[in-house]
Amino acid sequence: MQASFYKYEPVSKESLLEFLRLPLPSEIKRTIYEAHFKNTIIYNKKYDLLMQQVLSEESCRLNSANLVPMIKTVIENPNFLEFVRHKNELFSRLYREHYIENKKYFKLMDVLNSLAASWLMYLYH
Repeated sequence: MQASFYKYEPVSKESLLEFLRLPLPSEIKRTIYEAHFKNTIIYNKKYDLLMQQVLSEESCRLNSANLVPMIKTVIENPNFLEFVRHKNELFSRLYREHYIENKKYFKLMDVLNSLAASWLMYLYH
């Protein structure tokens, strides 16, 4: 993985408010916000939703039906994928094994479903 994770560290309300108080033209503030704050805020919210699903009763019962589309969304967005891999070591390892090393654990499933099932099996089996 690349070492560019610093740009996705959680943003505190205080740092965002401090930034908004800076005496800069609104166009410059918008550019800075778009480049440094927006993705972090969005990615943290999306990650929280992903983890809510992973920790749900449904997932505890090893049902990955609602988790699979969420993982697909992660994989389709390279920046968000980097963010999730940075925040979740188990997901990062399973992603690497399934998508980079081409080692899926569930031979009769496609790669995406195998990754989801593997994640839940590691957590709940």
